[in-house]
Amino acid sequence: MSRLPIFENCNKQTVSSVIAASKLYYLTLNHFLTGNRKALKGLLGDADGLCGQTKNQKSESFQVIAGLQGDAPELSLYYVRVADAACEMAGSIFQTCQPAYEYLKDKYMPFSEVQATELAELNDEMSLFFNTILHILKNRKYDNSSEEIRKQKTTVLALINIFQRKQLKRIKRQEVSTRNSMLYLNILTETKNIVLFASGLVKANRNFYRTVSEKQPAGVY
Repeated sequence: MSRLPIFENCNKQTVSSVIAASKLYYLTLNHFLTGNRKALKGLLGDADGLCGQTKNQKSESFQVIAGLQGDAPELSLYYVRVADAACEMAGSIFQTCQPAYEYLKDKYMPFSEVQATELAELNDEMSLFFNTILHILKNRKYDNSSEEIRKQKTTVLALINIFQRKQLKRIKRQEVSTRNSMLYLNILTETKNIVLFASGLVKANRNFYRTVSEKQPAGVY
């Protein structure tokens, strides 16, 4: 089985998944903070669709592996890692969207102005993070990808840690309800998961690409 078309198809699916995840994450926080329950319900359906799409890709990976195992077992490993990371990332997007929708549906008190400001800042940083990943994947700029992603990841994770501590202080001062705290901390936890899974996705895709490139006959590129 030709390896280059396999990578091209895998990369196309990966880019599509990251674009969808980026859009869903951004709009989930935006619609939640503006109280747009109807729009958030629609996003929940889209998030479920992304989960189904990535699960299908993961299921199809077994057929791809069967074609690769003969002379390129390492490619099989990278392909599976790409599919796994995409699936996990989509799951965390869904786990961000669903509780947010349920919160609005049950008409709990909106987040405070301070919490809204914090999540808006986090949303902006996540947009930068996703844009960095998409630039790397679309243009195959893997040479400095580890350092670029590390910088973005460090910024987002540091922000999450700060906001977690602030929320815990609000809980201690009894400024927020239990449901408020559960949702806020869930958003932070799932955001952290998204960052880690998306970073792993790029790493696996990079390794897949490099291995394919090394094994291509002369004149292919």
